[in-house]
Amino acid sequence: MKNRPWTPILLSLAILLSLQACSNSSDSGTTESGDTAEETAEDTAEDTAEDTAEDTAGDTAEDTAEDTAEDTAEETAEETAEETAEETAEETAEETAEDTAEDTAEDTADDTAEETAEEFVSQSHSLEMTPFNLPPGGETTKCVILELDNDEPIEVNAISTSLAAGSHHLIVYRSSEALQPEPEDCFPFTEILTDTSAPLMITQIKEETLQFPPGVALTLQPHQKIRLEAHFINYTPTEITAEASVEFTTIDPADVVHHTELLFYGDLDINLPWGQETVVGPTFLPVDPALKIFAMTGHTHRFGMDVSAWKTTDGAPDEDIYVFGDYNWEEPPIKSFDPSLTFAEGEGLTLQCTYFNDAEDGKSVGFGESSNDEMCFVWAYFYPAEAFQICVKSDLIQEYLGVDTICCPQDETLCALLPLAQDYL
Repeated sequence: MKNRPWTPILLSLAILLSLQACSNSSDSGTTESGDTAEETAEDTAEDTAEDTAEDTAGDTAEDTAEDTAEDTAEETAEETAEETAEETAEETAEETAEDTAEDTAEDTADDTAEETAEEFVSQSHSLEMTPFNLPPGGETTKCVILELDNDEPIEVNAISTSLAAGSHHLIVYRSSEALQPEPEDCFPFTEILTDTSAPLMITQIKEETLQFPPGVALTLQPHQKIRLEAHFINYTPTEITAEASVEFTTIDPADVVHHTELLFYGDLDINLPWGQETVVGPTFLPVDPALKIFAMTGHTHRFGMDVSAWKTTDGAPDEDIYVFGDYNWEEPPIKSFDPSLTFAEGEGLTLQCTYFNDAEDGKSVGFGESSNDEMCFVWAYFYPAEAFQICVKSDLIQEYLGVDTICCPQDETLCALLPLAQDYL
């Protein structure tokens, strides 16, 4: 090979050119690379920003969603709790109201049942005269003073009596006398003229009940003393057992509207010639317009043929109130009035008794308590009342007191003198 002197020069130049080319190439690559880096950075920044924004937005959305969910959950929980509490309170109130209503209804039912169970129950209080023997042809009046078993005041709406055969009458009195448990001799009807006893019922029938109108009663105090006066006559040829009893039936005091008492009207002027018919009366007896009469009974002894009573105006009979065509002196009935009898001012009762004296001894007959004597009475049961009332007519009263009729308690001054008539009776 030939030694060429420019060869090294050319080689160097080539190397230089190559290096230059490499240098240019390197500069160009650096610029583009810088641009790319910037773009990449920008892109990266943008991407990062977007990603960050997206992430932030996502995170924020998630946080917001979570916060909102939490807030909503809390609010919902609070609202639910409040609504639940309100509903629970309402339900509890309704249930409580229902329970209370049920309990109240049950309590009311229980109370009603208890009250019903404790409702007033009518009771009966009885008294009996100790029986005694009465020989053939015997006649006697016996009295006892007994005590009822009631611990509290009672309101009586019915009185029932029982008499043995041979009895003439039984008078039941409210009494303030001392107890007398065994039968003793006594004088009939005279207690009517005292202030120690007031008649409640007079009967002449073996079995009889005096029923008061609804709402009408008489009051008997705790352990009230009751006087039983029984008049017995034994017309039989054999000995009889004389006995008498009374029973008081009560009503609820809340049902009482009026109280009752007894009116006792009578004519004492009796003089019956032997062997003929005699009429006593008519006798007018005034009746207080405030009174209502619901029952009545007449009374004579064995010569009596009739007892009649009329409601009258100025003494002129205008209404039959106690008139019987078949009057039986041994068992004159109680006549009841429904509606009760009422009286206007000036009205009253006119009483008349008819007799036939056929006495075995052929003597005249006057007033007295024996079956061989006579009476002319009517007694009536009335309301409203505060006290027993009595009206009696007699020439004896006229002689001593200047009037022929006394009505008590209306005539207070004269009534105080009425017990004097006991000597006459």
